[in-house]
Amino acid sequence: MSKISLSIVGQNYQGYWVGSVEGVNKIGDPCVTKNILNEDLSSDPQVLPIYNSGANLRTLVNSYQYASGVGEPGSALYGIYDPSTTVNWALKAKAQANQATVYPAIPVWSVTNPYGAVTVGNDLYLINNDDLPGTNTAVITKVNTANDAYNQEEVVYEFTPEEEGWKGAGYGLSLYSNGETNYLVAVFASFKNTDFYNYEYQSSKIVMIDLTTKAVTEAEANANVSGVTVEGDYAYVTSFGGAQQAGGNPESKLEIFSLSDGEPVLTATIGVDAIPAIDQPGSDTPVAFGGDYIDVAFANGKAYVLAAHYDDYYTKYDYIIIQTTAADLQDGVFGTGAKVLTGTATPASPTFALLPDGNDLYFVDGVSVYSIDTSVDIDAVGALTQWCTAANFTLTDGETTHTGYSFNSVALVIATAAVDGTGKAVPASVTKHKHGVRPAAIAKEEEEK
Repeated sequence: MSKISLSIVGQNYQGYWVGSVEGVNKIGDPCVTKNILNEDLSSDPQVLPIYNSGANLRTLVNSYQYASGVGEPGSALYGIYDPSTTVNWALKAKAQANQATVYPAIPVWSVTNPYGAVTVGNDLYLINNDDLPGTNTAVITKVNTANDAYNQEEVVYEFTPEEEGWKGAGYGLSLYSNGETNYLVAVFASFKNTDFYNYEYQSSKIVMIDLTTKAVTEAEANANVSGVTVEGDYAYVTSFGGAQQAGGNPESKLEIFSLSDGEPVLTATIGVDAIPAIDQPGSDTPVAFGGDYIDVAFANGKAYVLAAHYDDYYTKYDYIIIQTTAADLQDGVFGTGAKVLTGTATPASPTFALLPDGNDLYFVDGVSVYSIDTSVDIDAVGALTQWCTAANFTLTDGETTHTGYSFNSVALVIATAAVDGTGKAVPASVTKHKHGVRPAAIAKEEEEK
């Protein structure tokens, strides 16, 4: 059975740890509670699924620490763990990035805040959401996983916005193979922060990197991308279109790029006005959902598109899952046969994800994990089964027991049916991170400083 790992935030923002779930009654908690220095995990712990050169599954846990300056890169203490056990994962390796004090005998990476991972042979590629210190440049780095050493070999790509004062940020990394050549497919956003709360965005980039020749091709994408999913010969890129806002951003888009000729070519765009109207309690008239596009997944011959946004008071998320086909998406429509499921999630934790594993599919709404029965339509009774909520996870720290409040990140760390295009078993998903910071959370953090 698939294993999903989650970094967990405790009630009242007290206590941070990593747990896992393998079904309705199989919760592994806690799996990781300390960073590699045996200190408490930071307030922004992150999980990413990877594997080493021996095809052994590994989970990368980042105890990420925010910087004090607005828009400045943070620091990272990485632990690489074996996720095969239920609790107390075995630490296999360590790494660090952008520490004020560099710890000896621990590999140093350029990436502090990775938003995606791809492994090919001994090579682990990580995309950075932060800039390199003192620059406006986001990078993709290559790390050698042989013998669980995890030494960084090189920076394979740098993304710097053309306009002065704008910063680059990586938001998704995937792998495309045409049977002969492997390509990294990445998306980068360009932004400028005017203060702690307000950001401006300009057009994003989708980038293809030939892993044999290192040749790079790129294309423009919508502003403030949130992720990329590669399926077949296409990349499906989700974006907010600008800053997040209550009710969704009307400029949010799902863009479909053809990859078959070795460069990303935009072939279809779906705006939020195409999302099917939904019924509202107490109203006879369906209303437009409003966006934002968050994720795309494929399972059991079906395509699933996830959109979600804050309510007017930033206290909960409204979401919609649209079931359609890859052919319809490639034509720029959801199609007449589209089915929808809507719901809400409270509190408004923005870690949303669709996690595919062969014919299996899982949905995370920031506070709960569900399995989706892909053999029936998404709107059928019983299509969703809740595996757990954040409150099912607990951490005992001395005499204090913390109960889970929300999820900070999520990853499918053990997949039962996945290949990378060359036949080698790999995790079936990239890490899904929060797609913005809830204003209430910002206010809480500022109170505690």
